[in-house]
Amino acid sequence: MRTACPRGASHEGAGAKPGAVRAKRAVRRASAAVPATQRLPERRAAQCTGLQQTGTATAACPSHLRTMYVFHLDESGSTGLDLSSTVETVHWLVVLGAAAHDVHSIERDIRVLADSYFGLRAGAPAFELHGAEIFGGRGVARTLAPARRVSLFAGVLGLLDTHDVHLWVRGIHKARLRERSRAQREDPEHPSILAFRDIVTSLDTWLQARQPAPGTPFAGATDQLGLLVSDQQDEVSRSLAAEFAHLRDTGIRSLIDTIHYVRSRDSRLIQLVDCVAFIRNRYEKNLTKCGGDEARFGQSETAVATLWKEHCLPRVVDSRVWPG
Repeated sequence: MRTACPRGASHEGAGAKPGAVRAKRAVRRASAAVPATQRLPERRAAQCTGLQQTGTATAACPSHLRTMYVFHLDESGSTGLDLSSTVETVHWLVVLGAAAHDVHSIERDIRVLADSYFGLRAGAPAFELHGAEIFGGRGVARTLAPARRVSLFAGVLGLLDTHDVHLWVRGIHKARLRERSRAQREDPEHPSILAFRDIVTSLDTWLQARQPAPGTPFAGATDQLGLLVSDQQDEVSRSLAAEFAHLRDTGIRSLIDTIHYVRSRDSRLIQLVDCVAFIRNRYEKNLTKCGGDEARFGQSETAVATLWKEHCLPRVVDSRVWPG
């Protein structure tokens, strides 16, 4: 989001500080040197590099100011407060972050991909892409052969390669949480709340790190902001909203409003992060089954590992499993 100048005014008017004027002129010079055919993130990177080389505003990049990020959240492996599952041993929460001005192009590319596999069905109101259904050949993917389903999954996750997106991953190991709670003689918190609390703190830290540094011409700007959008979670939705309100009252500064819940069929980016969360969960299950030795992977396990490592892992900003 950009702040417009008042009518008749200029960003380089008489009242502007000389340092800010020089910095903005440097950005224009850097921008002019970048071919128009470059994608938007690449143009921004070139602008930042050009600005930093001038020495006028180290660590300040005007092309990254006034940006709203939308963070889409989804889970995999949830069993609620049942921590004894031997199938779903880790509760995963994955966040996909993208600048608001990039969301439309991601949605468009997901729709184009869906159209290429499902034709007119992709435009039906109830149509949605689910990682578990694609992998298992159920739902919309029930008519696709295994090779075709792998190709679809690669196409969906391949969108991470072509867009400027970021991933955050949290895993709550259920057996370890159960044992930890017993040792401390306390009731365990819901894995959804534990993962959410930790990942929100990481998101806010990431946004704060992108604010202009003190002492630069753009210091004091506070508009690197984020909005949370989550798949509908009836079991804990109110608890997560209350947790988020508490976090905002006690230190979270760059995430605004509340958690916005949507049905997954109404959000293409929720469907995208659902596929990422499923693959992360499946990859972990395969590692556990094979004793952590990928040399023992069969064809299916190798396909999952390739999807995770080639498309998802390079986009991960922060990932951990707790308790360690």
